[in-house]
Amino acid sequence: MPTMFPIEIRALVHFVPSWRLDFQTCFACLENPTGGLHVTNSRAISDPCGTFPSSGMGDPVLGSRSKTTTKPLSCWVAIRLQLSSPNLEVPMKTLAHVLFLSLSMGLLACGGGSGGHRAVGEQDTELEETHQDLAEAEVDASAEVVEPDRSDEVFAPDHIAQVDITLSEADWATLRNQGRDIMDIIGPGCLDGHVPSPFTNFMATVTIDGEGIPEVAVRKKGFLGSLSTSKPSLRLKFDEYVEGQGYMGMERMTLNNSLQDPSYVRQCLAYGVFAAAGVPAPRCNFADVTVNGEHLGLFVHVETVKKRFLRRYFEDDEGKLYEGTLSDFRQGWVNTFGLGTNKNQVDDRRELNALVRALEVQEVDLLEAIEPLVDVDAFLTFWAVESLVAHWDGYAGNTNNFFVYSDPTDGGRFRFLPWGVDGTFRPPEDRPDQALLATGVLARRLYLEPATQARYVARMRELLDTVWVEDTLFAEVARMEALVVPLLGEAERVDVLASIAEVRGFLSSQRGRVEAELASPPLWEVPLREAPCVRDVGSVVATFHTTWGSLGGDPFVSGGGEIAAVFHGLVPEFQAIGAQAGAGVEGEQIGRGVVVVVGLTADNVVIVATIDSPLELLQQGTTIAIDWSEVVGNLGVYDPVAQTYQALGLLGEGTLELTQMTTAPDGVVEGRLEATIFEFGF
Repeated sequence: MPTMFPIEIRALVHFVPSWRLDFQTCFACLENPTGGLHVTNSRAISDPCGTFPSSGMGDPVLGSRSKTTTKPLSCWVAIRLQLSSPNLEVPMKTLAHVLFLSLSMGLLACGGGSGGHRAVGEQDTELEETHQDLAEAEVDASAEVVEPDRSDEVFAPDHIAQVDITLSEADWATLRNQGRDIMDIIGPGCLDGHVPSPFTNFMATVTIDGEGIPEVAVRKKGFLGSLSTSKPSLRLKFDEYVEGQGYMGMERMTLNNSLQDPSYVRQCLAYGVFAAAGVPAPRCNFADVTVNGEHLGLFVHVETVKKRFLRRYFEDDEGKLYEGTLSDFRQGWVNTFGLGTNKNQVDDRRELNALVRALEVQEVDLLEAIEPLVDVDAFLTFWAVESLVAHWDGYAGNTNNFFVYSDPTDGGRFRFLPWGVDGTFRPPEDRPDQALLATGVLARRLYLEPATQARYVARMRELLDTVWVEDTLFAEVARMEALVVPLLGEAERVDVLASIAEVRGFLSSQRGRVEAELASPPLWEVPLREAPCVRDVGSVVATFHTTWGSLGGDPFVSGGGEIAAVFHGLVPEFQAIGAQAGAGVEGEQIGRGVVVVVGLTADNVVIVATIDSPLELLQQGTTIAIDWSEVVGNLGVYDPVAQTYQALGLLGEGTLELTQMTTAPDGVVEGRLEATIFEFGF
């Protein structure tokens, strides 16, 4: 059986005027460059100057058509070929370079001629001049060996990848404990740039389904809610340290800990709905992960959105891919988009700024302004699916967790891609009966226009009829449940089954919720929100005394102190002060130490300042920085009648001083709190 060699060649070539290329002849020149080597399945996958007679991915370069240049051209040209040989033992990279040299010589041999009748001498002279021009032209080239793409096997729906990672214990400890805090995301000046990643790569050996891969880059991933030190989400990059290294045609693996989706089924289910609707969406299944022999458990394996993803959906992968993280197409917000590909190019964000300007225009037809910049029909589908699956933390609902790709084959128009769907299949807490999501300015403008609102409503109805098939969705949930539940420990299994039941409940009720809304489309009167950046609105200084283990009781009985505060320029008066301290027992405070200082104002409003910290930091005689990395501060209002808590803001840029600190039951806890009060931007 012939040996198959997939090869990709990229070259920067300067072409000269009146140079005609006959591609059938040119590739005939390559037919036997090394003896018994044949070129098949050749495609021009990137050809910005139209050098090759190909209209895009899938059209063969081989053919009798030709092209004559009328002006000098300088193009990066990418050609993907498959080589076959019945009896050839040559390293693939060597083969790639041989092919490139053959290609260069083939172009030299085939150039020249204007197609007219001329004297032999004249033709020879022009051909010689063409050869001289090419000899003097700059040609930069590199050959990339493209590993056969077997990623469909990795992403088979019923496949659970066994991923074993080995790295030094010191590196693993550092990786696990890396993190970011909310101030990194919405601190003052949060619109100045894309949220930076605090995570670094560590070298590891990775074994996937028994196949060992050395020198793989492993790093932590996560935005905020999914961060964990015991079970961190992970990103593997196979070619970071070894050029060209991959696994089954993949350069990367993304492993999500599913911390925000205890059911484990939401991500794959949501991406499946997007894909069924025709939206380019990541493939998804599961992985069972161990690190240094420690079993971390089940992870959701999600396809990484990079160039190889783009190649599966678009004819050209050379467009700009942007990641939106609390990002929108508004003045002052554009710098928050992160460039996901082509990072070696200067990015002037021209495409983003053009859409910003178009969405600001009021005096012309909205579609006339934006359709040259956005595939509006595709966006309507993307937006409708976000609403159907209740992706409240996506673009339309929260201007978060999305990609946009500027497709070169469509005039650079943006296509929207989903991301971060672990919060789907549960309605927003602030709008439990409403399916419409229109926080993002593009969705908002389109919904406020009667014509495009009608198209959105029609698209929702269409998707309800064609994609939102409850029996199919229930079957998919049952399939994944049968796959993952047997892998879980008994304690986790209880939480997972309860969360899966929530997903089923949502699937049962969403059609009725959406149909009621479509029968009388709701008004969207929510104004464009303010920037998410927190604002400095005051300060607090408090002294306190209490006992350890008093959490959950009456703070005005268990402790006391003094509070001096300024909030929005006002100085509240307090008629009573209370305090509590102890080990956290709920949510993210479990296993952490918590200190609470409470003030009852003259208006009978209960103000609550909470500091929670790793227990080991709570030592007598220490002063702890409220850094939002390890130590977190919050300010809120408590309603003792309704027993509800409403957040007012964050406490930061301050300290917690512990003059007395004993974590034994009823131990004395005394100290001083000083911090700046930051109010949420929205």
